[in-house]
Amino acid sequence: MLRDDDEICAEMDVVCVDGVRIGRVAAVLTADLQLRDAQAGREHLVPLAFIRSVDDVVRLVVTESEARRTWRRL
Repeated sequence: MLRDDDEICAEMDVVCVDGVRIGRVAAVLTADLQLRDAQAGREHLVPLAFIRSVDDVVRLVVTESEARRTWRRL
């Protein structure tokens, strides 16, 4: 697997596989990534399983529309 959850920091950008920035990391939870929506500023939960890799940003394996359709709102 190409990710290390320990390297995820608050305020890192979260980018979908289609290149769209959907938000910033608020927190890393047990099974989810809590992020602040780039458009609305609301917080959502995205499964950690969606993470493809972590470098200077958190990169997801899903498109923006897939992420928005499946995330859970806080």
